Amino acid sequence: MANEMTVVGSLKAGMRFDVETGSGHHVPLDAAEHNGGQNSAPQPMEMLLVGLAGCAAMDIISILRKKRQDITAYEVRIRGGRTE
Repeated sequence: MANEMTVVGSLKAGMRFDVETGSGHHVPLDAAEHNGGQNSAPQPMEMLLVGLAGCAAMDIISILRKKRQDITAYEVRIRGGRTE
């Protein structure tokens, strides 16, 4: 894979993990209380939406700037649902 990326998740306590990205950034993760966590950090499924929002936002703003659009405000909203 030409664009392979890696992350490493380390259990800290309960359901809380510290995830280190290949670029050296750390992201805490936790589960909701009803799933055994303490709700002290974003949940992994929320982070999927964060990634989707970030990719979409950066792609779109990059295209708009290449087209020399004058952007004064910009917001991306993503909504997802889980099956039970």
